Amino acid sequence: MAPLDNFAVENKLAELARETSGVLDCHSVEAHQVGGNIVVRLHCTLQPELPIAKVHDITEMLEFKFRQAFPQISKITIHAEPLGKS
Repeated sequence: MAPLDNFAVENKLAELARETSGVLDCHSVEAHQVGGNIVVRLHCTLQPELPIAKVHDITEMLEFKFRQAFPQISKITIHAEPLGKS
C-alpha cells in the first residue's frame, strides 16, 4: 500500500460525514496508516433531539460510507455528540 495521504483521507471522511442526514458537523478527524490498514477516529455533532437508536443508525451509515470509500479501513471510532457538547 502506498503511503497514506492523511489530509486527503481526513477531508474525504469529513465530507462524507457532513453530507449524511442527521450530522450537523464533523471534527477531530484522524486517519492513520497501520501496516496495510487505515485506522479512523472522528467526532460528529448530531441533532440533539435524535433518539439513541437513530444515532446508532447514523454511525452505522457513516461506517458503511467510510468503508466503501476506503476498503482498507480496519477500525473506525465515531464519537457522536449532541449540538452544544463538542
